[in-house]
Amino acid sequence: MSDEDPKVLARRAIELFSSDSSDRAADIFAAACRIHQQPGPFETVNPSHPSGWKAILETYHERVVASHDRESHRGGTGGAQYLDLADWEAMLQKFDAGFSNARVDLFEQVEQADIVCTRWQISADHTGHYAGAAPTRQRITWTGITMDRFEAGKIAESWFNWDKYSLAKGLGLIRR
Repeated sequence: MSDEDPKVLARRAIELFSSDSSDRAADIFAAACRIHQQPGPFETVNPSHPSGWKAILETYHERVVASHDRESHRGGTGGAQYLDLADWEAMLQKFDAGFSNARVDLFEQVEQADIVCTRWQISADHTGHYAGAAPTRQRITWTGITMDRFEAGKIAESWFNWDKYSLAKGLGLIRR
């Protein structure tokens, strides 16, 4: 249990992507947390090929649109990928292996009851393999919004919505 301000914990959660962070996800997230984010289809299909875009759209429709119902607005995943704490820590390790000199900038935070919403930007150098892409040595910047729900002083549930297009373009997976 933490007595730390929820806005500070939400900031620390996003800053896990920063190269300067010394935090551990387990110190910020509850052991039984649920982290929701839309699937990253560019990680499993080749968008450089026309059939890849068809697969992306089909995947999006199956996982998000077809399953979109009233419950998804009240806490269900709505087709989003669900990660637990171990999955989240593994994803952070993959990020660290693929990027260096990562910087996180926070633009604003809003708190209401047990929810904190944070608008952020990440900039990082693509220096390792990530999402099937060889290092481009380019600086990539993308933005996003995270909504964190707190229980007993830790993040119990998180929803990530971020600019996958800018990341995929920076990785060289999209040519335009």
